[in-house]
Order: sequence, then structure tokens, then C-alpha cells
Amino acid sequence: MKTKSYNGDGLVLYKYVTIDTLKKIISNKIFQWSSPLLFNDPFDSDGSIPPDKESMRRLLIDSIRITGSLDDVVLDEVDSELQKILDDDYDKEAENIYSSSLNIQELKEGLKNSAIFCLSAVNDSILMWSHYADHHKGAVIQLKANIQKDSVLRLATLVKYVCTKPRFNLSCNNLDTLSDYLDKALYYKAEEWRYEEEYRIVIPDELDDNNDTKLMPYFSDEIKAIYFGCRCIPGEINEVKNILVKRNLKA
Repeated sequence: MKTKSYNGDGLVLYKYVTIDTLKKIISNKIFQWSSPLLFNDPFDSDGSIPPDKESMRRLLIDSIRITGSLDDVVLDEVDSELQKILDDDYDKEAENIYSSSLNIQELKEGLKNSAIFCLSAVNDSILMWSHYADHHKGAVIQLKANIQKDSVLRLATLVKYVCTKPRFNLSCNNLDTLSDYLDKALYYKAEEWRYEEEYRIVIPDELDDNNDTKLMPYFSDEIKAIYFGCRCIPGEINEVKNILVKRNLKA
């Protein structure tokens, strides 16, 4: 039987870390996953995205048509007026309409409880070495998912970068609407972050209100290499190598 394939299969990805974090990762064989509340971009995964205007208009008209309460002529007039309303004050009307059909506030709260693991497709970003690897005193871990053991790293999905806030599509099928909402909320970021070439893995509802992080295991053979920063202290590098030897990992 053919094994199901995932976005992260075969990808080589990288995790920028401080040297202390690296020691914990290899000593305890865990990575820390985080709530979006801890992200340095307050707009990342906050859930404040509006529905697409055209999909909203189409959904409302289709809903009225299904009832059979209006003939086509009147329905066309309603459609025309609805279009004017959405054009004049779309953001306000959109919030009133879709908030009644979807509990957006509840969805936003759910996003906060998502456990997210962020990775990059590159290991040589000067900015990321500065931001996430303690000003080049930390390290970058090279990772590749263990497909045979169905590693969670297989779920790594490329983040899309956009100049304007994305809009999700409303559908008669609430599951389709929810799926598109979560995709736009979790896998879209502002264009300014494009240099990160980020991949991320999201596990919804994995955290609770008392915990904004969670430690999750990985398979030892998924760490393929460790790159130390140009300012990394030699003694720290030797300490990491000793830990690797004790853990029966290649230094």
C-alpha cells in the first residue's frame, strides 16, 4: 500500500537556537513548541482576518435562494443592494454577518492554544542568526523528517508572505470555511518576514490557558548537522560535542 505523502517529506529544514537551548534539545531529546502569543510579530496568527467580500455576497444570496422566498427579479435587486452595502462599509457589515455564523472570538481563542514549531529553509540568514541564535553565539540545527517513523516534521508547511492581510472564503460548508480561515490565520505572514523562508508545523488545541509552550520529542536521527555561530565560544562547542557523545549522537 502506498504511503501517504506530506509537505515536509524530504525537506531539509533548520532551527536557529541559543547555545543553552541547543544543550537542552540534545540532552533531553525535545523541542519546545510555542503558542503564537509568544511570537515577536503580534499580528502573526492572531486570527484577525476578514472574509472575502465576493464569497460573502455569494453565500448570502445562495442562502436566500435556497429558501425560495424570493423570485429571481427581487433576488437580483437584493443582490444589487447587498453589493452596495458591502462596498460602502464592508468591514463593519462583514463583521456583523460572519460573526453571527462563525464564533470568530472562539476561533481566535483556539488559535492561542495551538502549539507551533517554526523552522527555516535556510541556515545562512545573517538576520536570523542575530535574532534567534543569540547574535551569532548560538547554533543552527539541520533537520530532516524520519518518514518511516511518521515524524511530525513531515507536516512542515511553507508560510506564504503577503503585502495585505488575507481574506478567508465563506462557504455553505462550515468545515470548508473553518479550514480556509485556519489556513489564512496560521500560514500567512507579512511580506517583511519573507527573508525567514519559514516552514511551520501547527497542532491545534495542544496547549491550555496555563501553558504557552510544550516540550515534544523528536527522533535522534532527524538531527543531521549542527552549525555553530561565528561568535560561539569554543568551550561551549566542546560541551555540546560531549553531550552528543553521551547521547550516542555524532558530534
